[in-house]
Amino acid sequence: MNINKNQSIALFVGAGAVKNAWRPIINAVQPPYFKEELTTEGANSGLARLVYMLRWFSNNPGDGLDKCKQILESAKLRICEEIKTAQQKNEIFIRDEFSKIINQIIISDCNRLMIVSTNWDTIVEDAVNSTPAIQSRFNKIFAAHIHGVYLDSQNIYLPTEVVEEPYRADNERKFLGGMHAAVMQAMTFAQTIFIYGLSISPLDAELTQIIAACCDHPNIKAIKIVDPNHKAVAEKINLLIKYPTKITVEGYDPNDLDTCYDYSLQ
Repeated sequence: MNINKNQSIALFVGAGAVKNAWRPIINAVQPPYFKEELTTEGANSGLARLVYMLRWFSNNPGDGLDKCKQILESAKLRICEEIKTAQQKNEIFIRDEFSKIINQIIISDCNRLMIVSTNWDTIVEDAVNSTPAIQSRFNKIFAAHIHGVYLDSQNIYLPTEVVEEPYRADNERKFLGGMHAAVMQAMTFAQTIFIYGLSISPLDAELTQIIAACCDHPNIKAIKIVDPNHKAVAEKINLLIKYPTKITVEGYDPNDLDTCYDYSLQ
């Protein structure tokens, strides 16, 4: 994988970048809410249904809304506590190939790096900031957590949530909306977008809109996807790029970063 020298790079990361990323979330919601053993998809589905119920009761006021809000706050608090514990015990950690991505590709070829994370944990930025090459070339890098971070349970997103939820307080909407606007503004400087461990779920239309806005900036020259299913991710990315375009779209398997699959629309 090659990147033109002295590039400004935006690294978008998701749960696929972190080993056991969903384990603390499953631990958080399994005991109080579900009887059968959950998988990642099961936990995702259960939380998405809670969001649906919150929307429903927001439009149909009654006791149900208050009850769902209580479950929401409890679930978010439990999730954040479990993630904190999992990080402290090293039960969740960065995947092996990330070291190569950082040291051999990103660090050697960029003069500016920003991280946009959909994860609630801080594993990726911790791994980046502990890299000697990062420490010698950059100040500490802080990730923009567009779905919130475990350090602030009030402002974490559950699956399928968006900024403008009817049950959100005004201060929450302003905080989250402001963060998304800041990300899109910062992206005006990016020339290469890395997407690592982020499947870009069809259920997260807000995320696709953020990426679409980022792809619309004239400075963007290349989008590089590192994912076992890079073809599927590339298809979703190409739907967001205005045609005709000069942006190249490339896919790489995490275990073979030397083989490039070209998905460009040029």
